[in-house]
Amino acid sequence: MSKLIATRAIRGANKLVARAEKELNEALNKYGSDKKVEFPNTGYYLPISHGMLGMNIVHTYSRTYSRSINDLNMLELENIYKETETSALETLKEEGIVGDAMEMVRSIDMAYAGQGHYVDVPLPGKGLRDYPKTNIIESFHRNHEVKYGHRLEAPIQVINVRLKAIGKLKEIPINEIKSGKKISLSAIKPKRQVFLGGHFLECPIYERGQLLWGNTIPGPAIIEEPQHTTIMMPGQTLKVDKWGNLIIDLRGA
Repeated sequence: MSKLIATRAIRGANKLVARAEKELNEALNKYGSDKKVEFPNTGYYLPISHGMLGMNIVHTYSRTYSRSINDLNMLELENIYKETETSALETLKEEGIVGDAMEMVRSIDMAYAGQGHYVDVPLPGKGLRDYPKTNIIESFHRNHEVKYGHRLEAPIQVINVRLKAIGKLKEIPINEIKSGKKISLSAIKPKRQVFLGGHFLECPIYERGQLLWGNTIPGPAIIEEPQHTTIMMPGQTLKVDKWGNLIIDLRGA
């Protein structure tokens, strides 16, 4: 049954990818590869575009390395990381990441003997062979106490060796929106009867994409956009900041 479900999911994903490729090729043929594409900086498009284009590239590597902390060989551990980092660097280079934009983050999974869960303990990126085990042990106790509320006087086990290879991307600039105290006529929509607080109120309606930095709107009001609706209750006050965020003061409600 699980094999059947996995097969159906893969087939469904293939259809979506094929459809996306078809639409992309049609757009390229129609507009060309140099066509500039822009999205409005709304509460929907801005996080989506930054999520797709602005997040760092991250590859995670893990190797089972089960042994007592007393048997941990720091030279052997350093060699494992060097071997893994060599492979990780090649992968990042293939993806166009170079120089200082590459970052390697080392850690090991540790647990008290007999535990079924582990704690992630960070390790230094250099000089590991001379790094004191006492520092690793104390870091484990401290992290365990933060995560689970206690530490134990019990043998400590190393479970896994982990490496996170990060390719840092350039930050995407966020453009400031136009400013103005007066609300633009293009942002004002016809008033509607809206059910708020147990009864109907004649409520001002605004188009978010047309609001300006510095606009102030008293509640009740409705701020509309294609994917979201922001409801302001009576007594609340909304201010638009320079990036188009809606800052609502609830103290008067």
